[in-house]
Amino acid sequence: MHTGLTELGDVSPAVFREQLHQLADWIADYRETIGERPVGPNAKPGAILAALPAEPPEEGESFEKILTDIDRVIVPGLVHWGHPLFMGYFGWTTTAPGILGEIITAPLNVNAMTWRTSPAATELETLVIDWLRQWLHLPEEFDGVVYDTASVGIMHALAVAREQAAPSTRKLGLAGRADVPRFRIYTSDQAHSSVEKAAIALGLGEENVRRVPSDAEFRMEVTTLREMIAHDPAGVRSAVGGVVVDDDDLAVLRQMHIQLACLCNLPPLRKCGQRVFRRRQPAASLHAALVPGQPLAQSRPCRDRGAGARGPAPAAALRGQSQRPA
Repeated sequence: MHTGLTELGDVSPAVFREQLHQLADWIADYRETIGERPVGPNAKPGAILAALPAEPPEEGESFEKILTDIDRVIVPGLVHWGHPLFMGYFGWTTTAPGILGEIITAPLNVNAMTWRTSPAATELETLVIDWLRQWLHLPEEFDGVVYDTASVGIMHALAVAREQAAPSTRKLGLAGRADVPRFRIYTSDQAHSSVEKAAIALGLGEENVRRVPSDAEFRMEVTTLREMIAHDPAGVRSAVGGVVVDDDDLAVLRQMHIQLACLCNLPPLRKCGQRVFRRRQPAASLHAALVPGQPLAQSRPCRDRGAGARGPAPAAALRGQSQRPA
């Protein structure tokens, strides 16, 4: 932007304030009229590129010109995920509170990788996670962190499982280790494709992801899971994804010498979207983690949160036997 610059090249406070007001009006107008727009563009591939300069600008443009270009080129070329007729996927920042929250977080520039880098962010996260725990009627042992996506949460759960089954993987890796058996990941046929992606990224292998059928209420068929494990020659087993089992199913799992590392009794939930997750009580929610022998600890240090702070229970675990010949 070529006007109102400070010596350091940033926009002066007065000009920035004016631009914020302009942007606030633009956002409010867009949200108010979004229903009048087409859900998606009819543009042909390359139309957006053709409407923009091929060479980078030598000088910045005015804020007004940038907003004009957004209205002229960018907005017509978008799929409007916040549109009232857009029925696919998700759009969690299209509510007014979500937008206001993003506006607040942008200037604060919070980096919450440890407690010391931002105590307020870390402790607020800890509190909000506990609020969620209370709303879901989970035991006090449950803790966690906020992930940017469920896909990252699944990958981290499998990373914990991998480290449990193959200690020192973070240091030694998986290649060339005679003490590392083949891994298997058991997940519902309703689970997201991020399970396979996590297996690829973590070196576990896409072919080692086994999809377990679900019943009419979208619950993993525990009996089928038992059969798959019994006939699977692989040495390491893990279950990931949301699984709901009742007391009879728990008995079946225990007969398989599998101990559940992360169990809790939950109140009945009739539906979440179009999926029925729970039918009868008492029910237990198994969010990954099948391990033989000793269960994993219910909590473990997760990040530098300050004195006495604990992290989430491991979300997945693996089990292993001796390495089979390749």
